[in-house]
Amino acid sequence: MRTKQKEKPDQTVELLETESSLIVVLKKYCQIIFGTFTDQELFNIAQILKPKIDGFGPKTLSKAPKQILRKKTIEKLNVMTDFEKFIRTFYSPYLSKYKDVKDTTEMIWKMTLDQVPNAGKFVVLAEHEPEFFLAHQSMISENINKNIDPFEGIVKKPAFSKAAEMVFSPHFDEELLNKMKIAFHDLYENEKDLFEEFQSGKRVLLDFLIGNLNIINETGKYLLLASTTVNQWQMWDVESKLALLGLVHYDAIKLIMEQSNEVNNLRILLTKNEKTIQKISEQRDKDKSGWDKQEEEFQKEIKDLQNISNQLKIFEDINKELKLEIEQKSQQVIHFEKNKNISMVNETLINDDNIRIVTFQKSRGFEKYVPLEHIHYIQNDEDFNKLLLSYGELKNNILWFVDLEGCPTKDSFKFEDTLRKHQAVYRIVSGDTTKLIRKIIYYIEGEMEYETHTRNR
Repeated sequence: MRTKQKEKPDQTVELLETESSLIVVLKKYCQIIFGTFTDQELFNIAQILKPKIDGFGPKTLSKAPKQILRKKTIEKLNVMTDFEKFIRTFYSPYLSKYKDVKDTTEMIWKMTLDQVPNAGKFVVLAEHEPEFFLAHQSMISENINKNIDPFEGIVKKPAFSKAAEMVFSPHFDEELLNKMKIAFHDLYENEKDLFEEFQSGKRVLLDFLIGNLNIINETGKYLLLASTTVNQWQMWDVESKLALLGLVHYDAIKLIMEQSNEVNNLRILLTKNEKTIQKISEQRDKDKSGWDKQEEEFQKEIKDLQNISNQLKIFEDINKELKLEIEQKSQQVIHFEKNKNISMVNETLINDDNIRIVTFQKSRGFEKYVPLEHIHYIQNDEDFNKLLLSYGELKNNILWFVDLEGCPTKDSFKFEDTLRKHQAVYRIVSGDTTKLIRKIIYYIEGEMEYETHTRNR
């Protein structure tokens, strides 16, 4: 338990000395935690606690109304005698994973990157950083009531280099290393002693690279070096890391180009063999007397063709994996730059109270760019009609952007009919979240030239 002692401990510290930090927080603020349970968390907990809901047994809880399921499950949690034990067990993977993270800000951002639900974050903080949670619980509660990130205004965003490292580092694990050894088997085996010296720390990678820049001619070597020496280059300064990753990126492109050439050569050979087989087949039909000999040649060609096809498949699989890996790394590098560009145009939407977004998928992530109170999630035309009615006359002063992603075409007409019935000013939009947000912003700024559907349509 990482609590700081004061000369005159207050009531909170006294509690922490006699009870576990987790149970102290749970006793005082369990309703905050309960209120942030996701639907999936509630369902998983309900499967364990099996609350009694009229008309729904343990096997049909998934069909129970969400509000009733939430209410009954939380009621059962409130009367549990071994509540702390249950919470520790339920969130044990998170409690274990982040116990060695010393910095509170880093802990919160790591959990955010790992998509830990808010309730899980609170439990981890209650266990490992209870004083932080207790000190900021008021603002956390306020943020939750505002439907914004619980740690908004409490935890600063990390520097780009730190954030990138948190995204990047977990992917270099033992599994990836083993895959690289297999993919570059000959290269690794030929210099196995060298790579093992790097891994053991007997040889310094930076000194080796400075004295052996010509290894760029050995395709794949930088990729393999970077994969087997993570424990060394992760400690370098940013400039050195970027230099190494630049060489690795060049090495990967070079490897893909070489393998693409090999694949193309195999395709040419495959076409040639197919033509040869066709000629043999035609000759066999013309010359029945030489059947046995030609059949033997024909079977041999088929076997050769199969071997070539197998080789082609192997190279295509390797090529696909390498392209995917490069794409993932590239996405990680530009992730924060992309978000920065989006944030430059966010203010137009955030400050415009006359804009609303209606969508059918909570997973779209609009809340990153638009205030939650300007986003409405609906499931059907009835929900949409009720939403418009709830705005009364105000709906005529609002520009409605309707995201029909995931909505069946036949239902989309119903939603447009509803909009016209209410004489609402609207625009149908689509595409991935980032592009859709940009479309809306461009439209508002007058930079997009397309017609707005109006009540006079």
